[in-house]
Amino acid sequence: MRVAAQEPFRRIQRGRMHSSCLRWIAVGLGVLLASSVSGQGSRMIGRPAPAFTAPDVEGNTRTIGQWRGRPLVILFFCSCDACRPVAQLWGEAQATDALRPASGAVAPTSSQKTAPETLVFFAGDVEATRKFAGSVGLDPAQTILFPDYTFRTARRYNAIPCPRIFVVDRQGIVRYTNNEAGGKPDETPAPVLVSRAITATHQAFTAGSPPVRRATTSSKAKGERRAPSRRP
Repeated sequence: MRVAAQEPFRRIQRGRMHSSCLRWIAVGLGVLLASSVSGQGSRMIGRPAPAFTAPDVEGNTRTIGQWRGRPLVILFFCSCDACRPVAQLWGEAQATDALRPASGAVAPTSSQKTAPETLVFFAGDVEATRKFAGSVGLDPAQTILFPDYTFRTARRYNAIPCPRIFVVDRQGIVRYTNNEAGGKPDETPAPVLVSRAITATHQAFTAGSPPVRRATTSSKAKGERRAPSRRP
């Protein structure tokens, strides 16, 4: 069973790294060294997500403020062996509505009835970004693609190396990231990264929920109920 579960990842050819990934690593060596000392990624949790202004693959200029009031997932990818499994699993989560919170878990407002928007910053040009998204099955209706071949936004988020994940709540606060000091996202199993991000995404639908440093599933938390107050 374990061998069968790993089969999709073994199909990715090892030893073949896309040129965009090589550029990603070259540009990010200094940033990576700085993050391992300062822990910048970890300090983002509980704080506003870094602002950015960037063109998407359609040529539309976007800013993070456009999604205020709606949970947001920001992903940084290239086409290396570590990024592809995470992107594929995220595409599957989009297709199965796994990103939507459970019915009744949050107040039924219009913004909470929809799945969170996914922003993907890819280390390549427009054509390469579209090709990657199509090859891993990201849902175009739930995903905004950004060609980040200059690494401008990646550097703002200290998102090197990849894959990097940031979950932002409706108020624009970072609730989860795998961008931690000394972290090695390329060595963490893709299902673990995606599972943590999905759990954090569900919590991001609830305003004022506590920040999530390491997302876990807790049946106890789900079953807890507040005791009714007693008046004297």
